[in-house]
Amino acid sequence: MKMLICLEGIDGVGKTTLSLKLSNYLAHECYTTKIFAFPSTDFVKQSIAFCLNRNYSFSPASLAMLFGLDIYNRQHDISSAIQYYDVVLLDRYFYSTLAYQGAMLRADVPTTVNFINELSDFFQRYILYTPELTLVYINSHLENFHKFDGDWQPDFFESQKDIQAAAQTLYKTILPALYPEIEVIDVANKTPDEVFKATVDVIDKQFNIKESE
Repeated sequence: MKMLICLEGIDGVGKTTLSLKLSNYLAHECYTTKIFAFPSTDFVKQSIAFCLNRNYSFSPASLAMLFGLDIYNRQHDISSAIQYYDVVLLDRYFYSTLAYQGAMLRADVPTTVNFINELSDFFQRYILYTPELTLVYINSHLENFHKFDGDWQPDFFESQKDIQAAAQTLYKTILPALYPEIEVIDVANKTPDEVFKATVDVIDKQFNIKESE
């Protein structure tokens, strides 16, 4: 069975750690895995960070296109990975830019929904692969949230609590209405091990990955 699974959600919930742990778990269950993390190049990461941290007048749509171009350029690699591996894991994908650039608009709901719909149409036209399952991690106690991973320096989005909150709202309301493959997992009051168990349970429910006892 081939699986394309995406791990999404607000900054700091531990998606990268989860993807690595999930890859090891799946290997134990005899599945070969490949991980893609987005942004996928230092150039794109640094370009986005430069635009945000220097307060350059790049519109949310422009940043979305930059992030989307990175994903588009990796479609051939994803295609090859789907062919050769049992499971392809995506640490962020186009859902991120829908949520975060939508949040950056700081607009009313109808304007934000229209913006997301337009971006969504664009991505559906040019992004070839949509995951069978997208796990979105939120924190219903966002005001008291601290990143799972020890020492860290917040990036632009992690330091903008209003954008984090708005992005989280979009992740759990607007995006699931557009993309039925989304399953939301709330990390509030959960340990990393409990979040991982919830992750495996959702994946197993859809793909039956656990070995028969």
